[in-house]
Amino acid sequence: MIIICEPQFRGFQHATVNAALIGVVAEAFQEEELLFLAEAEHIRYVKKILDVRSIVVSYSVTTFPPRTFSNVRRFTSEFRQLRNVFHVARKKNVNTIIFCSVTTPGLISIKALLTGYRDIVCLVVPHNILQEVTRVPPLRPDRLFFSFRLWISFGNTHRLCYVVLGPCIEEQLKKYVPRVSSYVSSIDLPYFFRDDVSLEPFAENAIHFGSYGIGSFEKGTDIFFRLAEEVQSAKTTYKSTFTLVGYVWDKKLMAVPHRSVKVPSLGVPLDQEAYEKCGKYIDYALYFNKPNVYELRASSTILDAFSFLKPIIALKSPMTEYYFKKMGDIGYLCENHEAMRDTVLDILETRPTDRYRQQQETILAQRVQFSPAGVSRKLRSLLLKLTQKVDI
Repeated sequence: MIIICEPQFRGFQHATVNAALIGVVAEAFQEEELLFLAEAEHIRYVKKILDVRSIVVSYSVTTFPPRTFSNVRRFTSEFRQLRNVFHVARKKNVNTIIFCSVTTPGLISIKALLTGYRDIVCLVVPHNILQEVTRVPPLRPDRLFFSFRLWISFGNTHRLCYVVLGPCIEEQLKKYVPRVSSYVSSIDLPYFFRDDVSLEPFAENAIHFGSYGIGSFEKGTDIFFRLAEEVQSAKTTYKSTFTLVGYVWDKKLMAVPHRSVKVPSLGVPLDQEAYEKCGKYIDYALYFNKPNVYELRASSTILDAFSFLKPIIALKSPMTEYYFKKMGDIGYLCENHEAMRDTVLDILETRPTDRYRQQQETILAQRVQFSPAGVSRKLRSLLLKLTQKVDI
């Protein structure tokens, strides 16, 4: 048996990512039983996704402290809950625990517990918290103690492996924190792709552009709004529409003019049915993710575009360059905002139907490498290597 634990996210948050990760583990270790520990509502969302794909997993509800807790308060509560997870592992004779995410108090707890459970190895998947290693360490002692950069740097063991979601993230993390180099590996961000065929492009004699996921300044949604204004004020051969396939998460962003962008849900997340309906409707997915913000963060919304068979128009960054290098002609890679605007305007003049179809075919053929089956071999290899570290 392998235990998989989500110690942080609740409800629908990260449910699709965690379901895909569980799918990878199930594919990589078909001979093993899987036990998923998480908050009750989170389990419900993950289970729904896995049941559709006939992936058999056992579930157990556990309660971790809210993310609003202070670090000190969270540490005492999270240590207690993680100790229970380790206890369950020992009771069931399990030697592998996979943590789908981690907080700094959680990482401290895991390292402390590993000293007493020498028959267990842990794989930890850090998400947005990785971006903290790029910041100047805090001066206040209490904040410094709970610095993620501090705890990812020290107290490591070869029975603990950090798995980041992308080789470019692994490379950057090792530059920021050289001490972690021997303890970090990477897999591609996995995804369950849709099997249904994409809608016909360029419906209603217009070309439809969109941005997937939440709207925020970090994702460059303000630039998306501005580009839409610029394009729709220009005279073009074909009409254009712009849609935010998601919702505006950043309240300050609501004040930014977005008259040229359809926002189906301004402040509330779209449900899955509405998200898929809007997601299928657009022709091109635009990505303005700022490289300095997404330097150590993966983005599942690019995989949303691949799932809907939508070519992408993206600002150049290590992450977007990686996908183009791995897959081929999947859209347009642009140096800056002006190049993205010019690309959109050119598409509105030329309506490149033949190239669009070729890009769709490339996405369909190449996206399989990011499916659970495509990622599973790498995960199996690093987990088997990790389990060899027991008692060393």
